[in-house]
Amino acid sequence: MNNTTLLAFLYAIATENIQDPIFKKLATQLKCKPIDWEAVQKKLDKIFNTHTKLQQTYTNYKTQLDTKKSLLDLLLPIPEELKPRKKPLTRSGKPGLPDKETIEITNIAVVILQSDNPLEISNKLLKQELNTSKAST
Repeated sequence: MNNTTLLAFLYAIATENIQDPIFKKLATQLKCKPIDWEAVQKKLDKIFNTHTKLQQTYTNYKTQLDTKKSLLDLLLPIPEELKPRKKPLTRSGKPGLPDKETIEITNIAVVILQSDNPLEISNKLLKQELNTSKAST
């Protein structure tokens, strides 16, 4: 799994307005063990098995995001948005030195997935340009 996978998932949640208790479990996984991508991917697969429309939307966004050079360009300036909600993670999703992109995307994912209203929070934290260019699935 990589940053585009996680970000595509967040955009899909915002588009489809799906809430599921497993989102909070996924947020906990990202907070506790952000480099355990295999466990995160298993949770995503479980979610997609339950929500097929979400998986279709995710696939569309993943395709779009795979062509972007910088995923951080898609995010709003979020430090001010995140500060009152959660303390930022200091770990990277990749071994070695933390990279800013992974940390920021993981922070956003945790905040969105832990919220009681993922749609509202994702609309505050993610730029809407991908949401408005949703291709037919």
